[in-house]
Amino acid sequence: MEDTWVPRHDTYRCRVHEAGHALLLPFHPQGLHPQAVVHPGDELFSPHVETGYLQLGPCSVFELLFDMHLALAGRAAERLLLQDVSDGSLQDILTWEGLARRYLSTTDDDHVLPFIHAPTTPAEASHNATVLRDLRRVQDGIVTDFLQMNRDSLEHMAFFLEEGPLCGTALQDRLLGVQQTFSLSESLRDRDA
Repeated sequence: MEDTWVPRHDTYRCRVHEAGHALLLPFHPQGLHPQAVVHPGDELFSPHVETGYLQLGPCSVFELLFDMHLALAGRAAERLLLQDVSDGSLQDILTWEGLARRYLSTTDDDHVLPFIHAPTTPAEASHNATVLRDLRRVQDGIVTDFLQMNRDSLEHMAFFLEEGPLCGTALQDRLLGVQQTFSLSESLRDRDA
């Protein structure tokens, strides 16, 4: 199947490579649009009402995992930029850092990926094992980079508190700096290509 870009949110996206085992990921109303449907043969997005999850079709495991972390960092930054900057909003960034550190310390494979459909064939069982092994392999590096992004964002946010209100060109420059902090580096994107 030809690569397909599936729009999900203004700040991140998921690349579809080939048909594969469907995954269930936590649904976040600001992160995924339940109405977004793409047909490369099968419907990729459909609400899973019973569990409160959104069903996601075939995708690249590495890009999916990175997109999840990028979305967490992006939403934390958006909250800081759209709201009045305060000690409380800085605490939001620290909260995301705490969640990321839990990923670094866990040894539970179920914590790496929220849910994988129960295998019904040997091929599906093999797929599940491969997914979990690959996620474990790339997880530490991705989350370490995510933590560095948080530290960088804290430095940017500190300027707000030290300098007081900003407007005009000064504000635009500051927002540009934060945006660059959360940019996806080519080296990280290509690491598991």
